Amino acid sequence: AILELLYGTGIRSNECYAADLDSLDFEAARMHIRGKGKRDRMLPLGGHLRQCLRRYLEIREKLGPKSEEKALFVSSKGGDRLSLVSLGVLVRRSAKAAGLGGFGPHTLRHAFATHLLENGADVAYIGALLGHENLASTEIYTQVSPLELKREHRRTHPRAQKRRKRGSSS
Repeated sequence: AILELLYGTGIRSNECYAADLDSLDFEAARMHIRGKGKRDRMLPLGGHLRQCLRRYLEIREKLGPKSEEKALFVSSKGGDRLSLVSLGVLVRRSAKAAGLGGFGPHTLRHAFATHLLENGADVAYIGALLGHENLASTEIYTQVSPLELKREHRRTHPRAQKRRKRGSSS
């Protein structure tokens, strides 16, 4: 649920850490986040993310967190808010288990923004979703990704295209 939330909303790890149960609004499919500078924003929750969060909340209930614990994510013992350090460790361990090195919570934020941009989202909207006060902060995501560069090179450069085998029409 943490991985899905980080990638599905692009929130910062400290925003994920600080999220409370009452941040979620499943009816409106959105989440309230208090970001840097105590600026609030409402973020959409996609269907897949809502399913993951609902499954997590069922598990969370079984952990038996203290009734007064408002934290969305609690420790494995269920009593306290999951620490920011533990959140980062969880993300890195999950990435390592998937064969990905050098991967942390911010990588998911970057992937969120990059994938929105690659699929045609306007930079202003991306900046708003990320909680950027200034569009200059969002400009890092407008740089050409290596994958896009490779695709464009293969598509346009005569020596980069795959060679066709003789007698083959492909």
